Amino acid sequence: MLPLPTYREHQPSVDLAKHVACFWTTRYEVRSESDHLPATDRVLPDACLDVLFDLARGEAMLVGTMTRPLAVALVGSMNLLGVRFRVGGIGAVLRLPAYEITDGAIPLDAVWGARARALARRVTEATTTTSRIALVETELRRHLAASRGTDALVHAAAGLVERAGGSVRVDTLANATGLGPRQLERRFLAAVGLPPKFACRVLRFQAAVGFMHGLPGMALSRVALDAGYHDQAHLTRDFRLFAGEPPGAYRRRRGLDVVSVQDGASGQR
Repeated sequence: MLPLPTYREHQPSVDLAKHVACFWTTRYEVRSESDHLPATDRVLPDACLDVLFDLARGEAMLVGTMTRPLAVALVGSMNLLGVRFRVGGIGAVLRLPAYEITDGAIPLDAVWGARARALARRVTEATTTTSRIALVETELRRHLAASRGTDALVHAAAGLVERAGGSVRVDTLANATGLGPRQLERRFLAAVGLPPKFACRVLRFQAAVGFMHGLPGMALSRVALDAGYHDQAHLTRDFRLFAGEPPGAYRRRRGLDVVSVQDGASGQR
């Protein structure tokens, strides 16, 4: 039996950290029918856009912000290098409104042209993760230098949402930026791909996921409160939307099912 797909994160260079949350790698290979990997895995929404380099095919894709979980079939083999941009962090080099690819993906050359194809080829030919990341960072710097810059107000609002783990009101964001609610929503959609209120929900959900992975024994009622939910029922509604299952089922499937007395008493499934 093979282990589950390996996944590792790598920090960006300091000068790119305001735009890039991390680089990441994942790979697996199913050698035979006796390699009993799960049939599928789920990628969960995180309010970020990603660039994916498929190292087996020499292709690069731009993946939009997600509003629902994405089922990924674990068949054959996969070897990916990804760039996860911060919330709204790709706006300076995106060259199209982010909402146009929400819940979708397009070839990277649709926005970067022939340079994207050349970059995908060089990244595929490189032999180490470090050298691949260096190639991508050099290209990002070139695009950032040639861009008109980020929407500074939306970038500030997105940063506030990230730091608060989604637990911030939209009127607070509007006051912090000096934008009216409608103008904030329009510009947020263009830079992030989601309305600000929905982005807050996604990041609050991600905060809850982080608590569950970091503290497997924490009661779900405590996870809910610490992540900024009103109560456990509120947490469950968002888990059904963003994970496709309630939090108890998610925890069991991920091997995080250290159940506390409070969880058992709550009847949560």
